[in-house]
Amino acid sequence: MEPHEQPDRATRTLSDVIRIDAAIALVVGGLIHLQLYFVEGYRDIDKIGPSFLANVVALLVVAGAIVLRGDLLLVRVAAVAVSVGTIVAFALTRTDDGFLDFRETGWNPRPQTAIAMVAEIVVIVLVATSFLPRLAWRRGPTLGTPVAAATLAVLAIATVGLGAVWAGDQPEDVVAGGAVAVSIEGFAFNDVADGDNVVNVSVGDTVTWTNADGPTHNVVGVPVFVSEDLATGGVFEHTFTEAGEFAYICGIHPQMSATVVVE
Repeated sequence: MEPHEQPDRATRTLSDVIRIDAAIALVVGGLIHLQLYFVEGYRDIDKIGPSFLANVVALLVVAGAIVLRGDLLLVRVAAVAVSVGTIVAFALTRTDDGFLDFRETGWNPRPQTAIAMVAEIVVIVLVATSFLPRLAWRRGPTLGTPVAAATLAVLAIATVGLGAVWAGDQPEDVVAGGAVAVSIEGFAFNDVADGDNVVNVSVGDTVTWTNADGPTHNVVGVPVFVSEDLATGGVFEHTFTEAGEFAYICGIHPQMSATVVVE
């Protein structure tokens, strides 16, 4: 297209729709992290909790900026940067060193991780189209000021409303009975009796683990005991028949560790 040519009405509308979709994808990514923070218990993790909130704020601010001034290069670069940063952080948490002292495995938590990753990739692809001359985003608010204002209002209401609902939707404390009960809560293994992550039992005692967290966890004390993945309320128990110290972790979140001491 020559510099003096103007895109036709259909092309401008398509460009506006792409711009709105990019903003929506950013909001979806932000809402996923907000839900993980409040409902799934990620706010209890040092460093990761605050980083989730920072990510939510960044995604929502950039989404609003795209609606209002997506024509600015700085705004589009910021959109790509925050999406790429989210993907990189996800990848780092799957490495041995983790990210901010936090590690996770696979696509956990499901399905939030997959949805968030798709949303971030969609943002990158849609923003990339804005660099095509024919689909360049128009100056000022997309689809005009009234539509832009309405879009921002809907996104803000959805974010505040869902955040308020999720903030009050906490997993109930569910702890099964047993000789010794361990509650998996706040991304930690806690002896129900004293809150310690070291459990002292006698030979022949049974230890019962109950997942009181939102995310799925498991109990891995290879080769002595290994549980299946435990959803919220899930229970695993093991009877210790010999003395010794048995260290174990959550196989999904390896930074979670504890010990059973059998005397």
